[in-house]
Amino acid sequence: MKRVFVLFLCSISFICAQSRRVEVVSVYCKKEVLDGKVFIHREDIVNAEKKDIWSIDGQQVSYGDYEDAVLNAEKEIRRKERRAQEEQRKRSQEFKNEALVTLNKKILRLTVDRLDHTLKKFDTHSLVHFLDFKNNTISSLEKFNELQEKILPEAKKLIYTPSEESDWIQLSGMVAKLDHIPSLVENLFYDTVRNAIKQCDDTKTLKELLEIVSDV
Repeated sequence: MKRVFVLFLCSISFICAQSRRVEVVSVYCKKEVLDGKVFIHREDIVNAEKKDIWSIDGQQVSYGDYEDAVLNAEKEIRRKERRAQEEQRKRSQEFKNEALVTLNKKILRLTVDRLDHTLKKFDTHSLVHFLDFKNNTISSLEKFNELQEKILPEAKKLIYTPSEESDWIQLSGMVAKLDHIPSLVENLFYDTVRNAIKQCDDTKTLKELLEIVSDV
């Protein structure tokens, strides 16, 4: 931290008359507080005779030592400012990483929960026998199995990886990958139920389908 106090910025001239003696005195005094140290430069001019005094924390020093000490103090102040800026940058980056990991994990968890909920409907009511794949939903059994056996396990692994070991870029990539999948799987479910209703002639199964449609 740097503080500067100029006690007499402009020269002050006055005349002291003592008997027959007249003196013209000009005084300039500058005080600086640099890095916890007090630097004072005083300049007295009496009848055109100049006298400079330099002191650090009350200790009189030479001009050279004074200047070196001032420069070193200013350098230390700058060093501390840069260190503080770097620490602030690190805190900001750590917060950003932490927030991005947390947000992407939460989005991914909600997406996976929605997918799990829909996929369980296929198993619960034996709808796998009536799967109706289309290009605007899930295009094939291979894609359907890949979603359940590969993509979802990878997503769940990312969710349960400790946050300090998580990579928000990887999480964000999985979020983007699954972005539209829940809607596609839900549309596959609707198409599959329609297909089951159309193909099935078993009363028990039809009653199950009735329950399914009632719960949608």
